[in-house]
Amino acid sequence: MNEYVKQMVKARLEFLEMEEREIVDNISHIKDQLNKQEEKLKVLREEKAALQSQ
Repeated sequence: MNEYVKQMVKARLEFLEMEEREIVDNISHIKDQLNKQEEKLKVLREEKAALQSQ
């Protein structure tokens, strides 16, 4: 492989690794947000159940 092609392949791999890290970080952030929302929902449902049982 000539030097130009090697550089292009290396640059593309670096780009793909950067994109992969960004996607993994986004997934992690979304999971954190989902966990927070699920906890809020749990609290709301508990309060709703408590009020309905009175």
